[in-house]
Amino acid sequence: MKNYSLKIKNLTCDNCMRVLKEQLEINNIHVNNIMTGKIILANKPGQFQLMRIRVILRNNNMQLILGRKQMIVEKIKGTINNLIFNSKINMNNSDYISESIGMNYSYLSRLFKSVEKITIEKYIISQKRVRVKQLLIEGELTETKIAKKMRYSSVQYLSNQFKKTEGETLSSYKKKHSPTHTSSTL
Repeated sequence: MKNYSLKIKNLTCDNCMRVLKEQLEINNIHVNNIMTGKIILANKPGQFQLMRIRVILRNNNMQLILGRKQMIVEKIKGTINNLIFNSKINMNNSDYISESIGMNYSYLSRLFKSVEKITIEKYIISQKRVRVKQLLIEGELTETKIAKKMRYSSVQYLSNQFKKTEGETLSSYKKKHSPTHTSSTL
């Protein structure tokens, strides 16, 4: 039998891919490959397996992508993920997204908003916030280096945006979630 590919919504991070692969394998659904937005199964799933896959995906805040619009939106999310994790990209967000996907940015922006009910810009900010939190908890970079890595114009701009959305400063978040703080409270 030949490989069978499924497009998956919200399958964007390495940890998500690892967890999903483990859960599928536990359920005797053999995965040949897994990547951003896509799993490749060893065989075409039967109706029962497909139902099981949907349950596993739903339990992990993912879902099968059914149409062309959702596939494009998932490509946008994967591109944004790459943008956030690759500090060497020297293009503005809209140009990078448009060039990576090969479509006009205004079309992509309208499509994203219609499917996700949030603008690309707000989605980027929310994903950057998640990454900033990870970097703060890891504790390897200063706030200034985090701001630069995340392509903020200044540490002050990052600090203001973080406080506005999280209700606390970068340093208080870092202190509250650092491994030494967590272990000392147990």
